[in-house]
Order: sequence, then structure tokens, then C-alpha cells
Amino acid sequence: MNLILSDDLENRMDLLPLTFTRPAGDLRVGILTIQDKWKHLSGEQTSLLGDPYLRLKYTPIVEDDNFVVDSRLLPTAELLAEVSQLQKGEGITIDNYLIAARLDGDDTISFYNDRKSLSLNTKAHVPISRINNTWDIFTLNEQEI
Repeated sequence: MNLILSDDLENRMDLLPLTFTRPAGDLRVGILTIQDKWKHLSGEQTSLLGDPYLRLKYTPIVEDDNFVVDSRLLPTAELLAEVSQLQKGEGITIDNYLIAARLDGDDTISFYNDRKSLSLNTKAHVPISRINNTWDIFTLNEQEI
């Protein structure tokens, strides 16, 4: 499983100024960063896909088979199980917002540039915790420790 935590370009502004210098997946909530939480829970390699100017430091690892997940999602075993069951070309949505998808290498880059350009079969979802605003980092600290 190649797990890529992708910043959402539309909602990225909600986490400024913290995301000026790092992708949302590199933010610390509780003891670990969001990326570390995904890596620890999945036992697989993870990388971050953020704004182009951040790619010198945060270079995404794109393979032929990728699981692309919203970098603001806090992982749970249930969410990881749901993501792991995706087939290529499938995604998970919440309120018409794509939170995870399984993509090949070319579609992974397209996903970052224009999420609307992909046509994915969507599946049911599980309850999630997501960092929507800067204060969520602090209000969700207790549950994440």
C-alpha cells in the first residue's frame, strides 16, 4: 500500500498560517503528526502531496497503485480498513467531498491538479475526524493523545 496524504487546495486556506511552510499532514495533533499516525496505523510508507512550492522538501512518492487520502483526516482503524478495500478508480466521499481514492500513477497527479477531472465510483464511508480549522488542532488534542 502506497499511502499519499494530499492537501486539499480549496480548503487549504483554512489552516493558514500553519500550512504556509508544511502540508497539513505534517501538522502535529496530539503527540504525533497526522502523517506519523497514518504510518503507525497502516505500517506502510506514507508521503505528502502539498503545494508545488513545498515539493522540494515534501516530495510525494507516486507508484503505479496509490491510496490518496485527505491529509486533514485523523486515521482510525475503521477508516483505514475502508480505504484498504478500495479498488482502483474507487473513492470515498462525505457530503460530495472526496476524502480518499485508489488511483494509478497518472491519476494521482491529475487528482492533485484538478479533483473534479476524475470520475470515480464512490463507496460508503465511516465516521471521520478531520482538521477543518486551526483550532481543531487543539480541540482534538485530547482524543488524539
